[in-house]
Parts: sequence; structure tokens; C-alpha cells
Amino acid sequence: MALIVHRCHCGHIDLFHHGRTDELTAEACTGCTGGTHEFGPPEVIPSWRSDAADATAGAVPDPDPVEPGIAGAGLPTLCGCPDCRALYNQTLKEIR
Repeated sequence: MALIVHRCHCGHIDLFHHGRTDELTAEACTGCTGGTHEFGPPEVIPSWRSDAADATAGAVPDPDPVEPGIAGAGLPTLCGCPDCRALYNQTLKEIR
């Protein structure tokens, strides 16, 4: 699965920010100190999966994005803003 996230000016993705809100502002993030963080436009973070039963087999890209606004793979709820939803729809069109 691929995740659609916002990247903060500090370089971290929004899922790693403590106190993240739907307005995409946070007082602090894990690994950062103090200050308000500003988030950029959404981006797709790719992931990989193993298609083989063999644990030593190589990974292959997994382009299917997780729908915005829901929790994905044990992560907090993903942003569901209109920009994330538009990128989700665009990504689905590109991979299908």
C-alpha cells in the first residue's frame, strides 16, 4: 500500500507529528523540538510487499494507495483533506 501524507517543513511526514490536527498544524513532532510546524501539499509515499511465500524473496512495489481519512496498517488516521482525496483519485487512475 502507498500512503498519502503531508510533509512538514522539518522533513517529517504528518503521521510522525505529535498533536497533528485536521488543520495540519502541530505544536511539536517526534524528534523535533518546539515551534509550530507547517505542512506542504500531499504526496504519495510508496511501499513494497513480498508476493512470494519465500521469506527471502525480493519485495515488489505496492502502488495501491490507502484511502484518505482512514487508518492504514496500524498507523494513525490519514489526512482526509480535499487535496489528499484529489491525489488519491489521481493515483488510482494512474495505476489502473
